[in-house]
Amino acid sequence: MGGKTMTKRAPFVGVVLCFLLFAFSVEAAVFEVIDSFELQEALTIAQANGEDDTINLAPGLYTVSSTLTYFAVESENYALTIQGQKPEITILDGGNSTAILEIDQSALTEGAGAHVTLKGIAFRNGNQSSLLGGAVFIANYYAQTTIEDCEFQTNT
Repeated sequence: MGGKTMTKRAPFVGVVLCFLLFAFSVEAAVFEVIDSFELQEALTIAQANGEDDTINLAPGLYTVSSTLTYFAVESENYALTIQGQKPEITILDGGNSTAILEIDQSALTEGAGAHVTLKGIAFRNGNQSSLLGGAVFIANYYAQTTIEDCEFQTNT
């Protein structure tokens, strides 16, 4: 008799587990980019799509002719990760004429989970005449910023 009770509960437990997995799944967008145009396009979509975003940079030299930008809205509560393969083979180059990347999250409210991670990228030859920085400028007061395995070369 004990065996029949287990058999009847097993399908019910499976249904409940499936429901819980779908009910608590986290939305995330993954972008695969191969040039600076696609990178800006991914940043623009990511700032308004209401989900965690990962932008994977294919190995290569990304020539940046105008600053790549990401502006988070006040209600943003999703993480942004931009990752290359490794800094020796994933390079964002400002050509000594422009800043490379600006991530502005200054509108976020306290407790925001809109964390930013930059990983495995070389930033080189960025140039900015103001105080914002030639390579990367991140205005982020309430979320965490992580820069991991990145290199900064000849930025002014």
